[in-house]
Amino acid sequence: MAADVQQAHRPGALKQQNKTHKHGKHKSKGQLDKETKGRVNVKTSTKKNKAQQRKQDRKHHIAQVRKQKRDEILSQKRSRGGNLSPPHFVVSES
Repeated sequence: MAADVQQAHRPGALKQQNKTHKHGKHKSKGQLDKETKGRVNVKTSTKKNKAQQRKQDRKHHIAQVRKQKRDEILSQKRSRGGNLSPPHFVVSES
């Protein structure tokens, strides 16, 4: 009777395995907003303010340097001519 019993199929090492769905690795923006409930991390908020301040400082510094150069050139042009000397730029009519 032992010969009448059939063997059950057993899968081998090369059995097909379907990939699982890749869910749960990343959260949506809405889900993150719900979890944080409007709270903002202190480090990120201060970091953003510092970056904005640095940008304003850079722009202000550039404007100051530009104004300083312009004033220096104007003062050089004004100092060339005077009451006792002829004007520096002379136009002749031919």
